Amino acid sequence: MAEGVLANDDLVHLILEHAQLSPSTFVGASRVCKTWRNACMRDASLLIKAASSCKYMTKRIVMGMFALSSAEANTLPRKVLPIYGGIMYQYDPQVATDAVDKAGGMDGIRRRLKKRSLEQASIEVAFGEHWKKLQWYPRQRLITC
Repeated sequence: MAEGVLANDDLVHLILEHAQLSPSTFVGASRVCKTWRNACMRDASLLIKAASSCKYMTKRIVMGMFALSSAEANTLPRKVLPIYGGIMYQYDPQVATDAVDKAGGMDGIRRRLKKRSLEQASIEVAFGEHWKKLQWYPRQRLITC
């Protein structure tokens, strides 16, 4: 019985509408299976609700959830805060609607995520499944004399 309920896009969407989704739980729910992904990506309501559940979003969250490039995320209103000798971009949850529009709506987000997936798959074919370790070379402390 539970399998039938959790394999129905409409019912999963309804359940997720009543769940207290954060950005990370939204992403987790969209990765359960294709049915859950379809429910999450049906319209912008769950995406915007998840974004609105937190006090603020980082640039990484904005780029990931809305499939925006760094340059596109930079055009959204944000605060720049110093942190650990660097800076952090802090976005108000209300920018979620603008972010969806900037991405081209849910159709645009779906297209962008598909493109991102294909690009990552081609990188993995070329460089292996541990390509991120090549991209993000560990920082080593420089010894100066």
